[in-house]
Amino acid sequence: VRAGYDPQGAVAVQAKFVELSEGRQQSALAALFASHPPSQERVEANRAKAANYPPGGVRNTERYRRMTAAIRRDQPAYEAQTVAMESLQERAPARALQLLDESIRLQPAEGQFWELRGHAWAMDDKNNKATQAYSMAVKKNPNYFSHVLTRGIHYFKQNNFPAAERDLLRSRELLPTAHSSLYLGDISAARGAKQEAAVYYQEAARAPGELGRQARERLQALQSQDVPT
Repeated sequence: VRAGYDPQGAVAVQAKFVELSEGRQQSALAALFASHPPSQERVEANRAKAANYPPGGVRNTERYRRMTAAIRRDQPAYEAQTVAMESLQERAPARALQLLDESIRLQPAEGQFWELRGHAWAMDDKNNKATQAYSMAVKKNPNYFSHVLTRGIHYFKQNNFPAAERDLLRSRELLPTAHSSLYLGDISAARGAKQEAAVYYQEAARAPGELGRQARERLQALQSQDVPT
């Protein structure tokens, strides 16, 4: 109130929390309000308290709508992306590409849509188109590690080791990952730089799951002078 805000605005927010807690979003609210669960009793108590203050004050409703307009505008693009990712999991690249076309039409600046297009084209064995899509993702957001890393892995799978190494090293500058370490280890091993390869494999070997297992196997093979191809 002293800051000039309308106390009834806070009451309205609490009432909305109660409404949401009774619907599908209950689990999310349960985590958010574990210590202070929303209740109609609390809403009524705060409404009575707010009534003691003079009416009026700032709610910034229009400002909020202006500031969140882009989020609402782009929401269909990200909803299409979600379905496209499900299509890729189902190995339906053509369907994924249709959905990603719509995502890009709605929000052409999002690099993630182009990275997923690259995955779809690669799944469909259209490697040149995959390269173009990955490169567009990098162009859209050159400082996001995933775009550079993914293109580097794609180059590696096409046996373009110089381009792969450039991208993988750049991705490490942005964010070191076990994936970049594993593939850089393979590149180093292929050119006979065994000590360098061992360092990369040791980094990747700390990763959990299948990737870490592969790195440990490569490291063991390297140490026995038998690097797998």
